[in-house]
Amino acid sequence: MRRRITIGMLLVFVLAFPSLLAAAEKNKSVEIELKYGSNNSYVYEGFRNNGIDYVPMNQISSDNQLTETYRVGAKTYESLLNVQIPPKSDVFGKFTAWEKDIVFRVGKNYVRVNGSYIKLKGTPFVHKGTFYAPLAPVLDALEIKTTYDKKTKVYKVDTSYTPTFDYASKTYNNMTYRVDYKTGRVHVTDKKGRRKLLTTLDEPIHKRAEITFKKTPKGHVILNIFDDHGEPSINMNKHMLLLKNDKLIHKTLADYHKRYEDNIEVVGSTIFMTNGKKLNMISDETGKIVKTVDLVALGGVDDQYFVPMVGEDYILIRPMEKGLLTLVYFDNKEKVLLYKEFLNKQEQEYAEMNDVPYHGDYLEFVKQEGNKLYFKNKSNLIKEDKTLYTYTLK
Repeated sequence: MRRRITIGMLLVFVLAFPSLLAAAEKNKSVEIELKYGSNNSYVYEGFRNNGIDYVPMNQISSDNQLTETYRVGAKTYESLLNVQIPPKSDVFGKFTAWEKDIVFRVGKNYVRVNGSYIKLKGTPFVHKGTFYAPLAPVLDALEIKTTYDKKTKVYKVDTSYTPTFDYASKTYNNMTYRVDYKTGRVHVTDKKGRRKLLTTLDEPIHKRAEITFKKTPKGHVILNIFDDHGEPSINMNKHMLLLKNDKLIHKTLADYHKRYEDNIEVVGSTIFMTNGKKLNMISDETGKIVKTVDLVALGGVDDQYFVPMVGEDYILIRPMEKGLLTLVYFDNKEKVLLYKEFLNKQEQEYAEMNDVPYHGDYLEFVKQEGNKLYFKNKSNLIKEDKTLYTYTLK
């Protein structure tokens, strides 16, 4: 999961004239970097003309959980890519969220922010299916304070300033989901504007949230809410909600810190949900829990566990503190420390003793073929380890 600068929400309507669809041809292609603190940066492939930087609003939307829809004539699209725009057509681009209304008009040097008109330096345009807007008014509308470093050509975000937004929202399958940071309430609104409370999270959002969706083979929807908080972003709360027909069936909260890696969520007809200490196996057919695994009992240490893979006869777990990837057989509870199977003496010592940025190995599960499991080693000791390590199940 990549990190993002949570800079709020906006609603944008765009009217694009055909003569201006190729306006970017006159501009210089540049990389535009927004730097958030010492580690997080977001780089956009944009344009520069007469000292004005233009950013692709589809990427801004993706990074900030904005919903984008477009209308060409009477037809509506989720993207303008591969859309043939007839001459003299009215083209609207709509970037939707809560409590913000910003309107750009292609070729016009003004922007409307919540009904008030502000003069622009530069004019928006559409190029190859992407809407570009001047960066400065976008930042202003999203309440982002920056300084531009002329030497490094980087926009540095003022991290001491907190925008007034206290929620995140994202639209999936014509339904808009919103999580309120302070209360932890999650609401869902349909395309007709009807809103209902879906659930209240077990903990409110500490700093900022990222929302993702995944559809299972049998039609369940996994809604993940990631709360990346602490300095410098050392804690990760993962709220996992399982939905069917926009109704909550199950939810979990896993509280991790120092390190984070993705857990397995779906294998075949089974959905996996964990709070870091127990793992629920849920039937994708019925939505019911068919088995619960005690991760603490399997690992032998009272800790939070990551679960990168579950097979028919085994499970892969990684305790958060020691960070050593372990294979455990379900039948006899035998544990296999995989770093001892694959790594040389120096790498083993590094996995056991090093604590920067955290303890543990860097083994990563790749795939299973028959009774063989394949892993990669992402250790910092090896510049590029291309070896595909193999473990044969008993």
